Amino acid sequence: MQALFSRASYTEEEVTCQIVDCLGPLPAKWHENREDGAKFFDDGGGPADGHYVWPKIREVFRQRVQQFRREDNMGEFCEAEEAAILDIMTPMLNYSPAERPTIEQVFQPDWMVNWAKPE
Repeated sequence: MQALFSRASYTEEEVTCQIVDCLGPLPAKWHENREDGAKFFDDGGGPADGHYVWPKIREVFRQRVQQFRREDNMGEFCEAEEAAILDIMTPMLNYSPAERPTIEQVFQPDWMVNWAKPE
């Protein structure tokens, strides 16, 4: 399975662009401190004009996870399970650790209750 974001073929700055395009702008304080900010991002932290815009999280999941599952003959997650996975995964990727779910909250979403938790 491929990582959602990887430096295997990209520079650190390009990976940052992938993350921002996928998850949304960096927190203002982080954006202001980036030396490469003007090259990749506009004043609001979004992609600069002429910059390639990477796909959002749902498409990245389909390209990285679902594609791997197809190629490995594992079958894809159904739409409901994919949505449930993204519902739990997206908050876990929040830039601010304080805004990420607690371990207790991680075990409550639909995916954990209906697909991942053992009986």
